[in-house]
Amino acid sequence: MSLIARGDIAGMHGTLTELANATLTQIEAPGPLAGNGDPGTPVAVWTGAAPAFLERQNRDVLSGGAQVKVKMDTLILFDQAGADVAAIVAGADWEATTVVVSDNRLPTPVIRRFTVNGLEHQADGTLDHALLTLNAETTVA
Repeated sequence: MSLIARGDIAGMHGTLTELANATLTQIEAPGPLAGNGDPGTPVAVWTGAAPAFLERQNRDVLSGGAQVKVKMDTLILFDQAGADVAAIVAGADWEATTVVVSDNRLPTPVIRRFTVNGLEHQADGTLDHALLTLNAETTVA
């Protein structure tokens, strides 16, 4: 049982949906393996429109003993959309999963494709969400 009333949780979810700066439009699983073992052309396993938060962070990491700046993108999906994404992305080959996102942070939305680098799913009965750590961003259109 949650300490927060269901109506309050619904209100918070409504506010988060209104403030979303991106929309998840597709999840793609890796295609059949090529002869060299690389994943083939991605295959769509989910399509829809899930409001989300897209954020780019600059971080410092150690690589070969040197401090290197890297850009890391994260995508947060709330409630059922987050649970759906967590169920779809989880599995043996999750690292080859890609997501297609409409980035609405600019005046003109940009469609971007990211490779999923990590997944955290939190389901505690309040603002349940999935946090995807993204890598290898490419502009689709």
